[in-house]
Amino acid sequence: MKTILRAIFLSVTISFSSLSAQNQGPSNSANSENQPLSSCIPCSGAMWLNDQNVFSQNSQYTNVLLQNYLNCAATFCYWSRYLHTTNYNFSIPGNATVKGIELAVNGYASASGVLDSTIKLGIANSLVGNNYADANSWSTTSDTKQYGNSTDLWNYNWTPTLINNSNFGVFIKIYNSVSSSVNVYVDNVSVTVYYSLTTGEEQSQTSSGNGAVVYQSNNNLIINSGLTNLDEITLMDITGKNIESIYNATGATIINTGNYARGIYFVRMIESNKITTRKIILN
Repeated sequence: MKTILRAIFLSVTISFSSLSAQNQGPSNSANSENQPLSSCIPCSGAMWLNDQNVFSQNSQYTNVLLQNYLNCAATFCYWSRYLHTTNYNFSIPGNATVKGIELAVNGYASASGVLDSTIKLGIANSLVGNNYADANSWSTTSDTKQYGNSTDLWNYNWTPTLINNSNFGVFIKIYNSVSSSVNVYVDNVSVTVYYSLTTGEEQSQTSSGNGAVVYQSNNNLIINSGLTNLDEITLMDITGKNIESIYNATGATIINTGNYARGIYFVRMIESNKITTRKIILN
């Protein structure tokens, strides 16, 4: 019986990287909602609260309370509604070939036993492609679950037009497999899209929920902000050490990375009291 139930509920997935193919991401959603909508009180599934907090990774969480296993009455339920994120603001060139999509979900559960039900990509309200629900329990400490990779298209024919559309998004549903209630917290849902150009040029590009776009072009790291002003942009190495900082940045800011070792770095962007941090891979 347990196997059958788990099969019914299995189905969703979600930062940034850059490798051989051109990479744009991670892009953070600018819109999120419950599906069914939170206004549908009789609908089954626990509701996500403060779902707008998934826009950036800043320790401000959207959360859901899952009841004990098999206990479900409307919103008082052991599985969640879909956390549906859209408006990723990708701008992949129209002549590019999409090579892969990686999804990253940063969060944790208050106790062990929380499992993925659905991790899928979608267009508007339609779920498409493979379900990458993970069989491993959610961590009880802040962690990032990753789904897909640079060569994985989730068994769907993705094009730049589909991904650039504001209706491109992610569907996440989870459930509680244990006999006591559990709180689940999600800080950030981000998507990385890998693609190649007809020129064979390799780049990486990151777009965040606040409108900032970060991408690589040759030995330059470019931060192009849709905001009026970024108070600070800081490039940090994998240990968190500050490598270079730029203050009062407006428009396109260029950091020459030619003398930096290849590998993992972080870009921290500060606007007023809002801090957004993105992982990048210099290649």
